[in-house]
Amino acid sequence: MKLKKANQIILLIVILLLTACTATKEHEFTVNIESSTEGTAPTGQTFILVTEKIETPADNEQAQNIASYLNSVLIERGFVSAKENEPAEMVINFSYGIGNPQQIQTTKKVPIWDQMSVKSDPNQDKIVYLGTKFGVSSNAPGQGVVGYTEVKKTITVFDRFIRLDAYDGKEYQKKNKVLLWNIKATSTGPSSQPEEVFPVLVTAIKSNIATNNIQSIVLYDTDSSLTKGKKPYKSKISRIHSEGGQRIDSIRITPSF
Repeated sequence: MKLKKANQIILLIVILLLTACTATKEHEFTVNIESSTEGTAPTGQTFILVTEKIETPADNEQAQNIASYLNSVLIERGFVSAKENEPAEMVINFSYGIGNPQQIQTTKKVPIWDQMSVKSDPNQDKIVYLGTKFGVSSNAPGQGVVGYTEVKKTITVFDRFIRLDAYDGKEYQKKNKVLLWNIKATSTGPSSQPEEVFPVLVTAIKSNIATNNIQSIVLYDTDSSLTKGKKPYKSKISRIHSEGGQRIDSIRITPSF
């Protein structure tokens, strides 16, 4: 009976280890946010999203995905997505990017676990360390942390950012860029996958849109609270309305109603 129970315990441990090995790796993001506003941006204002020239189909798809995330966040903040071919009170230009890989060296303190025993001494007790196991914990009697050692590791990281600049819609149509508010989120870390990076960055800026603030926050790409876009989205060259009849062409990202 005892042997059977022991085998069951061993099987359970193996299953837990295998589950841990196959689980999705969680990435931590420390996001630095800088936001500023020229005044109070009233909720209820209509907006359109525009971005720089899209050169490839891959650029187009990525811009659509990010616009979808941004659209969700802006609506949550009380703004209204302008319908196509209708003038918008705000023109929001967004830019984004993931930089080239960089090699950096990190240092981590790892505990040294030793088996310890105490022997008598005429003057005082002296602890004798027998054997050395680096970074391996044990609950065996007589073992404990006797010190730390530094382990150096080289990792690859990427700079990631997203930026929004919101302009007065009427002035923008006259080719005057009157800034209402802007916000930028930056982060450096090992993840370079857009589908992991940009939902985190967009979520980070949500509560700071149209504010004056500087702060750092920590998020994880596995957080259930991350912004989710609503597709389909489309991008195309379209006219941004102008009172004077002037045509302004730019890449306009709009939801497909």
